Amino acid sequence: MEIKTLILIVAFLLGGCSGKKQKISELVIDSEHLPVQEFMDQTTMSLTEKNKKLWTLKTKHLIKYRKDGHIYMAPVNITYFTSQGESLLSSDSGHVSNAFDTLIATGNVKIVTYDKKQVVTTYIAWHKKSNKVFSDRFVEMTTSEGDVYTGTGFTANTDLSEWRILKNVKAKIHNINAKIN
Repeated sequence: MEIKTLILIVAFLLGGCSGKKQKISELVIDSEHLPVQEFMDQTTMSLTEKNKKLWTLKTKHLIKYRKDGHIYMAPVNITYFTSQGESLLSSDSGHVSNAFDTLIATGNVKIVTYDKKQVVTTYIAWHKKSNKVFSDRFVEMTTSEGDVYTGTGFTANTDLSEWRILKNVKAKIHNINAKIN
């Protein structure tokens, strides 16, 4: 009895899906939702201001839409150039604003600075005007000395020389006696 019921349900669903098909000549394409640009191979972009390279982005899939002007990419591999050295940001995907003043990175986000500080999270935002990174998610921050801090919410300057975890902070501090003295 159950097999007959299952067959009737499948037949009903399939029969309900067989309506009149639209002709290709009747299809309307909304150009606002089409990409303006799309690159599906190794792509490199750089941002330079006042003859100074700020960052270089490498990705395998880059797409820009007309509607919001953002450039979406997957994966994200960015090298930031500072006066102290290079820092790296990687993530599964992300997008940058049309004015290149905001970057959002999502999924397996990792930042490693020139002096080996490291941040791991699932989401981070960089704002050019403030030259800071932010996250409202769980973060793990490892210092140059190997101390590990975890918690929720994060704000820092781009070289991670000044940083703050906002709540639920836990720490594993190496060689604490030497640091206290």
